[in-house]
Amino acid sequence: MAPCRFDAIVITPERINTIQSTIASSHDANLKGFEQVENVSGYSSSSPYRQKRLWCHVFVTHHEDNAQGLRNQAFPHLQAKDIHIYSAVLNSALLGLTRERLLDAQTQRVCWC
Repeated sequence: MAPCRFDAIVITPERINTIQSTIASSHDANLKGFEQVENVSGYSSSSPYRQKRLWCHVFVTHHEDNAQGLRNQAFPHLQAKDIHIYSAVLNSALLGLTRERLLDAQTQRVCWC
């Protein structure tokens, strides 16, 4: 089983947010990817940094039915690690994307690490 791949990881003083986009209404959310974040960041469940932060995993999808399916899916291995699951719908038609912006978005960048 391949590790879970995240589209974004945002760490704030209050939260660890892992974000994953999908067009599926169910997902495996492989635990290995979450463990890799813990190992690389030092945010293991026993870490004082981790204990101060709520870990939220957010699935972003294109349709409310899919988002509802993801919200209703059980993720016992993530619940055991106190990782909370959320889902949201992204209506790309409302973003006002142009061809130029989409091409520009394909350039990989790191703003801060």
